[in-house]
Amino acid sequence: FAASVCLSSLAAAGATDCAPPSSAEVVVANRTYTVTPISTIPDGQTASTGCEPSVPGHDGKILLSCSQGALTVVSTTCVERGCPAGAGATVSLGGQSSMLPSVAGDFSPGDSYSVDCSELNSQFAGQAVVTCRAGSFTGDTSGC
Repeated sequence: FAASVCLSSLAAAGATDCAPPSSAEVVVANRTYTVTPISTIPDGQTASTGCEPSVPGHDGKILLSCSQGALTVVSTTCVERGCPAGAGATVSLGGQSSMLPSVAGDFSPGDSYSVDCSELNSQFAGQAVVTCRAGSFTGDTSGC
């Protein structure tokens, strides 16, 4: 999501900068994360920081503003990272962990594929679903 905000320089006497560990909250994909500037932002100024590590598994930037020592989020372009070709997944079922084979192509966030539960643990039947979330695969074995 992008936002447009007009900021003026605030040079009031006694105004303070925003230095780590000052923080602000940013909402990405309906989840709230805490973001901290990587360096001091002078009062009345803005600075951008990467979405990682504040928003794990997301690429893009977060624009921060400092006003009299208060840090706020102006806008964000954070987007969930997909899963690259060649990525595998470790899935646990019945106390047994299995490394699934690498995928052949890139997966977008939310894309999934099914695996026979017997491939994960020979004592189970049904289908497990492996889904790309924030740059890595997660397994759902509730169908086993």
